[in-house]
Amino acid sequence: LVESANCTAVNEIVEYGTAVPSVSSSDRIAKVTKNEDGSGYLTFQSGATMAFSAARNMKATAYTKGTPGVDSVTATGSIVNVGTVAVDRNVIPLGTRMYIVTKDGVVYGMSVAADTGVRGNLVDLYYDTYQQCINFGRRSCTVYLLK
Repeated sequence: LVESANCTAVNEIVEYGTAVPSVSSSDRIAKVTKNEDGSGYLTFQSGATMAFSAARNMKATAYTKGTPGVDSVTATGSIVNVGTVAVDRNVIPLGTRMYIVTKDGVVYGMSVAADTGVRGNLVDLYYDTYQQCINFGRRSCTVYLLK
């Protein structure tokens, strides 16, 4: 129910949704709602919603442990796993929760900025195997910085 000097109260369901801290890897974005300040919320096919503070267009690459210069422990002290993302801490602070989707439809999904080793407007996504990294390559993506 909304009332103001310029509009009449209306009993109407605008949208169903339940705010959640994370979604399953099989859930997909059904709708993105953006506010003027760049924040907004994601509505998933399940009906779940997640608020974001910003959506950034970035480049994404992939990495895995066991390759030269890559350890199994991140810059934050956690063990690498799918959902671990390396960032430039001057661009995205360590500990930031994110939801990542490439422009060509690959859903990396729920993730956390837990590692470093990249510079600038780039995210490096952890995958379990070297072949998955090769298959991913380098892609344009949208990184939703979750609240």
